[in-house]
Amino acid sequence: MDQATRYHPNHPHIEGRDVVLASEHEALHARVGELEQLLRDTTAVAITMLFDSHPTDTRAEFSRNELLAVITASQHLQDARVEHVYRRAWNAVTPTPAAKTQEAPSHG
Repeated sequence: MDQATRYHPNHPHIEGRDVVLASEHEALHARVGELEQLLRDTTAVAITMLFDSHPTDTRAEFSRNELLAVITASQHLQDARVEHVYRRAWNAVTPTPAAKTQEAPSHG
């Protein structure tokens, strides 16, 4: 952060901590919102897929109201490819996404 745009670190009201400027706070708040939505989307897709393959186990873990909330939260993803939803999440948590041209690891 530019020294001219931050408060002195020894200012008595900030107890030696760096100050986050309002514009930075707004940007961080927006990014947190984006990541929360990404997590919500990815989790909703995962729970939906889990329900498709293991409905009894899923019903044992999630209440009816929670499952209805999952359906509501994932309605905007109805036409999305599952792989695309997972790719977005993976790209958000990896510093450099692996090239798509690389061979996928074998599972057996």
